[in-house]
Amino acid sequence: MACLPPFLSAQPCGVGASSSALREEARRRLRALRTYVPQEFYRWHCMWVYENRRWAGTLTGKVEGQHHGVEIAFASGETLFFDKWHPNWILYPNRLCLYPEHRWGDPFPFHPALNGVLLTMPFLSWPIVRVAKTAKLGRKAIRVDVQRGSQRARLFCDQNFNTLLKVEWEDTQRHQRGSFTLNSFKKFPQGWGLGQAVYELNGKQTTLHVLSCEVLDQNRDNFRK
Repeated sequence: MACLPPFLSAQPCGVGASSSALREEARRRLRALRTYVPQEFYRWHCMWVYENRRWAGTLTGKVEGQHHGVEIAFASGETLFFDKWHPNWILYPNRLCLYPEHRWGDPFPFHPALNGVLLTMPFLSWPIVRVAKTAKLGRKAIRVDVQRGSQRARLFCDQNFNTLLKVEWEDTQRHQRGSFTLNSFKKFPQGWGLGQAVYELNGKQTTLHVLSCEVLDQNRDNFRK
């Protein structure tokens, strides 16, 4: 969302009737998802569950100037760092070097059901191919199809709250496919946010549980060194 906003906006979004209005609405929705900032400094405490294995971890966000840095850190020591406002910039592993774009779709060595595309969601910036009104997971939704080269994704945005309900992603050249599904919301002291989601990559699933959220001290560097 990995980059879904930790706390949901309560601002409903209207939907235009014509195809051109609907496409422009889709652009505004994706832009809102890319640029949404819950707080300048925040952290999720998470648990990732794959088969009978569990990984504790954190997702820390920090906004400075024109950058919204996000670090996903696992208790095993693996980290993935990216700039939410500049989706082509991903550092992995351990923030040492740029992660080659041609490998974003490959499963991580430490987690076979996760990859760079599903965690960082760069498709929020890809060109829109088509848009349609639909329903997903029992909610009224806007379906937005996007594509970049051999990669394409289908996004289902909640019509009222503009959060991602589901994403289906595929790389036709590298024969990779995956998805993100929002399972539930959770009430935190700061407001409603993501509670549980399921990631699927090439038939393997992992479940993300957000255990707690906190707003961090703005006067110190909260990223792991």
